[in-house]
Parts: sequence; C-alpha cells; structure tokens
Amino acid sequence: MRGRPATSWACAICSKGSVRKVGEVLRVNAQLASCESGSEVWADRSTCRSGALAEGQDDIIRRIAVALNVKMVDVESARSARKRPADANAFDLVLRARSLSNQPPSRERATEASTLYEQALQLDPTSVPAMIGWRPF
Repeated sequence: MRGRPATSWACAICSKGSVRKVGEVLRVNAQLASCESGSEVWADRSTCRSGALAEGQDDIIRRIAVALNVKMVDVESARSARKRPADANAFDLVLRARSLSNQPPSRERATEASTLYEQALQLDPTSVPAMIGWRPF
C-alpha cells in the first residue's frame, strides 16, 4: 500500500500485516482497512509453530474470509447509502424496470424492462444496478 493512494486501486478494503518469529513461534498480525476512509475495519493476531505454518496460514485465511464477508456488507452498505446516483433519470429508469420485473412474468414486460435498463445505461454507463438488470433479448 505504500507509495500509492488507495483511491487509485479498484478496491473497497485493503489488507496489511506483519510476521514476527519469536523462537519457534510465528506471530502474525493481520489488518483490514477501508480504502475510502483509511480507518481500520478489522484486526487480529494469530500465533503458530513455525513447523505448522500451513495450518496457521489456513486459520488466518479463514479468519480474514469471515471478517471480509461480514465487514464488506457493512462497508458497502454505508458507502451506497452515501453515494447518490450519477444521473437521476437513469436511476428512475432502473426503478421503472425493476417494477416491471417484479410483476408477473411475461415476454412483453421482460423486453420493456430490458429496454429501460439499456436506456439507463445510455444515460449513465457506470450504473451498476442497470448493468445487473440488463439482459439482451
């Protein structure tokens, strides 16, 4: 992470850590931080015997995966609550398309919803909800 601002990376959470050997014991510190704010999201310390490094690695990876799963939901929810759509008209088209998608299925509704998603993408090519909803027919 040194020398390069986190905002230039396409990530929401960055990791860093350290390993210290004390005799035959390895002490591992792992941290996850929000790339947006730089604040620490999660940290943990683990120890393992140097002869059991593989098991220690598996344990650390499991802990990080569990933490990421929980924290990513929190971080992304907070980020999306702060972030406003780039184009309100595009967001309106997405909402209209979702409304059609939530009605009883029909070929006409699916085609109309796809058209609305496509129009939303024309107005805002970065609209993730429009990208997710759009399906070519």
